[in-house]
Amino acid sequence: MRIRYKILTGYALIMLLFFAMIFLSLEQGKRSLLTSATQNSAMIADSILMKTAHNIQKRLDEFSWYGLDSDLQQALLVSNTHFAALADHDRYIAERDEEWRQTPLQTSTPLMTEITTSALSHDLRRKFFTFFELNYGYLGFSEIFVTNSYGVNIAQTNRTSDYLQADEEWWQRARKDGQYLGGVEYDESSGIQGLTIAVRLDDHNGDFLGVIKGVLPLQSLIRTAEIVTREYQTTEIQMITDAGILLYSSKVAQLGKNIAAEPYFLKIKEDSGYFIDQNSSGRSRLFTYIRSEGLLNSKQLNWIVMISHDPEEILTHSILFEKKILLGGIAAILLATIIAFYTARIIANPLTRLKQAAASIANGNLECQIKQASRDEIGDLAQTFNDMAVSLSESYQKMHLEIEERKKAETALAVHAQELAVIGDDLARRNSELDEFTYVASHDLQEPLRKLTSFSGLLVKDAGDALPENARKDLNFIIDAATRMQALIQDLLALSRSGRKEMTNLPISLDLCVDDALYALAVRIEEIDAVIRRDSLPQVIGDKTMLTQLYQNLIGNALKFTGEQRPLIHLSAEIHGEKVVLGVRDNGIGIKAEYCDRIFLPFKRLHGMAEYPGSGIGLAICRKVVERHGSEILVESEPGQGTLFSFTLTRAS
Repeated sequence: MRIRYKILTGYALIMLLFFAMIFLSLEQGKRSLLTSATQNSAMIADSILMKTAHNIQKRLDEFSWYGLDSDLQQALLVSNTHFAALADHDRYIAERDEEWRQTPLQTSTPLMTEITTSALSHDLRRKFFTFFELNYGYLGFSEIFVTNSYGVNIAQTNRTSDYLQADEEWWQRARKDGQYLGGVEYDESSGIQGLTIAVRLDDHNGDFLGVIKGVLPLQSLIRTAEIVTREYQTTEIQMITDAGILLYSSKVAQLGKNIAAEPYFLKIKEDSGYFIDQNSSGRSRLFTYIRSEGLLNSKQLNWIVMISHDPEEILTHSILFEKKILLGGIAAILLATIIAFYTARIIANPLTRLKQAAASIANGNLECQIKQASRDEIGDLAQTFNDMAVSLSESYQKMHLEIEERKKAETALAVHAQELAVIGDDLARRNSELDEFTYVASHDLQEPLRKLTSFSGLLVKDAGDALPENARKDLNFIIDAATRMQALIQDLLALSRSGRKEMTNLPISLDLCVDDALYALAVRIEEIDAVIRRDSLPQVIGDKTMLTQLYQNLIGNALKFTGEQRPLIHLSAEIHGEKVVLGVRDNGIGIKAEYCDRIFLPFKRLHGMAEYPGSGIGLAICRKVVERHGSEILVESEPGQGTLFSFTLTRAS
């Protein structure tokens, strides 16, 4: 076969193979786009279920915390004592319950008025109704009421349908199991679709006092779990019960509608998956779904989150690109055929010389040159080839020079590395000596101060009334100054020990550390009626004693620097892979931005001793503890807006 035909055939085969690979890649890209869309949708659906479960668990935890309220426990104790003193409390309850149920909704009996207007009922509205409306802008609960150990109402946010609740399943389950979580149902008392939760209330001895029940509005519950995606305009998010009842839709839809007969709903077989089917409007849709395994171990909440897209919208750019590639491919093949025909006529003879010269250069002969036989493009190609050979020879020489220079640089770097290692060892030794000096000096200073305080006190006692008033005042100043000096030395010793103490990097529970810290600060917490909230804290790698001291110092600071409002402290935890970001946030007086770095220095105080007592060592110890755990403590604050201290630890696997 003549060379021109070989070139033509080769060009055609190469172009066909090239475009075949492009189309295969496009098809693979389409499948990847659909797979990526389903994976992203699955993550969004899983996040919705997790946020919904988290919100429900938060409400249960809030009830459990509220169950420790002293006013609530006192009210339950008084009510239970009253009913225990009745000669026939069952008859009394039955009569009141009958009267309650027979009373029209628009009418209120004295007993109803007494219960709904009690101080405890007002407290329920304030803490669970007003708080949610002011802080979140929606109603967190539609109804809350409290029953005593006999199962009758003693406080409620609005009128219930019955006076006696002990015969209800939620009451009996909450008393037995500690908590109750119901399914989605219509609540007669509040008149809405909601989720019933209930928590058992015990006194400090663990004796049963009663039950608190709340109804979570379905709309507000799901509203907090919405995830808005703008990637595709046709995206629709639905939350459906296992029976096919539509609880939520990001598009306009009839909530409460039964879609169990829809073909796409019938394809939901597994716990998760995806498929392409037609929706109720007859349009093709890509459906991705995840079924919860019963939120919070309650099989009644076996909900399904389904996210669907229009496949054509996902593949729009890929389809357009495929059409452009097809048209461009046809044009390119025609152009390549023409070019190949003319190229074959002029390159047949010089081709052999070019091949031989290329082989010579490949064998290491960089001095090889091609004789120019013509002044046309082939001649230019030969000249270019010769220039390339010269350039390769020069590059080869430069490469050898660079290798030599790099070896010299590596030798110099090795010398510098050794010098830096010596400097680092010397610095570590000096730091160790400085810590040892601080510890010994602080320890030795305590004995003279103790003698100064002791003998000054003995002098005041022995001299009695014979000591002049001015001298007595001066001695009292000496005793006070020596006492404060001892406190400063004790704090300085604590700071020194935090840097010298051997660490035990073991898996520990942060919950235990926080419990110990709160126990140590219990008196102060009770004195100022502080509210402590905390997220679920994981296990981490670290030293339990140091981390307990860290939390005790940070919470103690929050309890000290409070504002006019009721102190509120939140202990947060955000997990990021193997790391967890931990925070201690308060609503206190805050810190000016220019002082945020200064507060971690020893003995640096922003306030006088008369305003806020202390030595200024606590935050310095906190920084040293965090740094010894391989992290950094950060602070975010505004005056009057509270303060957030945060640090990062490694999770225990």
